[in-house]
Amino acid sequence: MITAESDKTLTSWRRLFRRSNVHIAEYILMLVLMGALAGVLASMFYSFFGLMQVEGFAARALALVVLAQLGSLVVLTPAAFWFYSRVSGQEMVQPELMRKTSRTVFLTIWLIGMFLSVVGVSISIAAGIIGAMVGSGSGDSSVILNVVIPGLLTVALLSFFIITVAHRSTRALTKIAGIIIAAVAVLLFVANLVMAIVNVNNAKSDNSEERCTYSRYADRECTYTEYRNDRNSSYDSTRRSGTGGFENIYQPRFR
Repeated sequence: MITAESDKTLTSWRRLFRRSNVHIAEYILMLVLMGALAGVLASMFYSFFGLMQVEGFAARALALVVLAQLGSLVVLTPAAFWFYSRVSGQEMVQPELMRKTSRTVFLTIWLIGMFLSVVGVSISIAAGIIGAMVGSGSGDSSVILNVVIPGLLTVALLSFFIITVAHRSTRALTKIAGIIIAAVAVLLFVANLVMAIVNVNNAKSDNSEERCTYSRYADRECTYTEYRNDRNSSYDSTRRSGTGGFENIYQPRFR
């Protein structure tokens, strides 16, 4: 076992980043944070390609979800890597910690969850490809952008997290893992932030020319009087076109 005299990091500021005080507790936290970070990064792949496809109110709603993902990413990335660095550093100087039964149990549970996630995403990719092959072909590009490409990126990401956590800790692996995770996080952060801003601005500009729908009224973008007037005008135009139905008895003109 390494002592304080032979390990200079035990008496320096690096102990905060390369040593664990309560190994099992911090190891469990590391697994939870790494799993959560992998989930957020994977969801941001889908969000980015989703923002490329949707428009209007749907784009605005998805942009708000992306903003929540960005906030989670800012917190989870440094926290997950900090605990990973502390745990891996302690295991390098105390290899016997890797043979603890409690560590093996929690790692096994975490790996099962990650492998099931990989299998689930792989199934969605296969289903999307088969659906595009047997379909009419009109929605092939949408399937590729919304399912296949983000799914492949997610499988690669989850596989990298599995290798990073399950592999024997080394200083080189820790540095490489940190660089790759930081690069992916920064890339997704910038890409999704730009797409979110663009879609929110587009939704606002589109809403300025739209009728006062219930969604706009709920968002307080128009008054109740405008909402009633637009509903009445829509009902009148339906009556004039002769396409009115039984459902029109619920229109506001009766109030």
